[in-house]
Amino acid sequence: LAQFTDAEHLIGLTLGIEYNSGRVWECSPDGKLRWEIIGLAGPMEAQVLPGNRVLIAESNNKTLSERDFQGKVLWSKVLDREPTGVQRLSNGNTFVSSYTQAMELDRNGNVLYDINLGGSNAIRKARNGHIIFAKEGAIVEKDATGKELRSIPLPRSGMWVGIRDLPGDRFLVCSSGAGQIVEVDATGKILWETKVPGACGIAK
Repeated sequence: LAQFTDAEHLIGLTLGIEYNSGRVWECSPDGKLRWEIIGLAGPMEAQVLPGNRVLIAESNNKTLSERDFQGKVLWSKVLDREPTGVQRLSNGNTFVSSYTQAMELDRNGNVLYDINLGGSNAIRKARNGHIIFAKEGAIVEKDATGKELRSIPLPRSGMWVGIRDLPGDRFLVCSSGAGQIVEVDATGKILWETKVPGACGIAK
C-alpha cells in the first residue's frame, strides 16, 4: 500500500476535500476532473485506495465510508464521535482520529484500541506504528496504550492542523493560524519552512 500511495503522488494527482460543499474529488495534472463524490456530510479527510476506491471521514454524520468513484458505499461504520482524520493502513486496519481521541479498527470494524490525546487537529499514525500528534509547542509521540514516548518542540505559532512523518525521523507540520508549513527533525530543529496563507492540511 505504501508503494501504491507513493506512486500515486509521483503522477501528480490532486485530491480535493470540500467540507462546506460536501464534496470529494480528484483531478489530473492538467486540472481535468477524474471523478467526484457529492452529497457528503462534512468530509474532513479522504484517502484514495487501490481498485478505484476512496475512504472518507464524514464529520457531520460521524461516519466512515469506503466508496467507489461513483459514490456507491462499499463499507461504512458509524462512530460515537466526529472523525477528523482517517488512514487505511498497510495491514488493512483503519486508523481514525477525532479532536481528542485516536483509535484503530480491524477489517471487520472492531476497535483494537481507543486512547485519549487531550486535543489536537493534527493526528497521524506514523510509519513506525506509533501515534503522532501536534499540539501547541510540541509534537507528541505515543504508543497504542497511550504511553508517551517522546516530545519534540515546535514553534508556538498558532493551531497545528496537519502532520506527516518523513523518512529520516523528520516531520512536516502545518499551522492554519500562522499560515505556515514547517519541517523539523527529531530535536525540533527547523530544516525547511514556507508560508501558505490559510493552510489547513498537508500531504507528502
